[in-house]
Amino acid sequence: MAQTSGFFEAVYDSTIVDPETGEYGYYDLRYYAYQFAQYFANFVGNGVFASPVDQLKVEVGEGFNVVVKAGWAYINGYWYHNDEDLVLPVAINRTSSPRVDSVRVRLSEANRSITCAVFTGDIVPTRTDMYYDLILAQVIVPASSGVITQSGITDMRGDTSVCGFVTGLLEVVDTQDLFDQYTEIFNNWFDDIKGQVSDDMAVRLQQEINQLQSGKEDAFSKNTAFNKNFGNAQGTVCEGNDTRLWTHTFQTTVPSSVPEKTIVYVYE
Repeated sequence: MAQTSGFFEAVYDSTIVDPETGEYGYYDLRYYAYQFAQYFANFVGNGVFASPVDQLKVEVGEGFNVVVKAGWAYINGYWYHNDEDLVLPVAINRTSSPRVDSVRVRLSEANRSITCAVFTGDIVPTRTDMYYDLILAQVIVPASSGVITQSGITDMRGDTSVCGFVTGLLEVVDTQDLFDQYTEIFNNWFDDIKGQVSDDMAVRLQQEINQLQSGKEDAFSKNTAFNKNFGNAQGTVCEGNDTRLWTHTFQTTVPSSVPEKTIVYVYE
């Protein structure tokens, strides 16, 4: 296997024949397009450039057409650029069943070009030594007199199995654009689903709220210590200056002739 390297400055050599003139005198190094493609393919993957987010997005056009927005794509080290909206015709479906077409960017080694076109009734990308496809969108073509609608176009750019978005080493993808797109998708879904919440579900939620409220502890008016009032009656508690805390009464047994005495000890 031959060793190759590059890219280096070519030096003029008088012993080399010029391939165009047949005369002696030419440069000792030459590089080919495929070598540049191989080099760039090492660090730039295949796909559509991700920012801005509508690059090469497929939309419905007037009549029986689709429109591919301006943008860039990259395939196997070769670049594709469409600098304005590209209108592509779609073949009329004269059958009784809907048909699915694909809009794709195709690298053709034979034609030495990358072009965008609609492939009728074909949604499988071709990937051989001669052709390499990136599918941008699938388009449902209604039967007979039906028309193409935006809802019938499925954006395939984010599907890495058939296309994907390019991310490079030198520039970070602006994820805000992608986030805004996903947010829009979610909002559309939410607007659609929120109208499907039934009255039964609303009733059930209200019942659960009522159950939570009925199980909670009732509020009470807080008194003093231990939620008991101070006092000297049964069911109350003593305060710090209550004489029962420091006065003790003792009863002694004395002869019956002597009256019963009560001795009070006072602690200071």
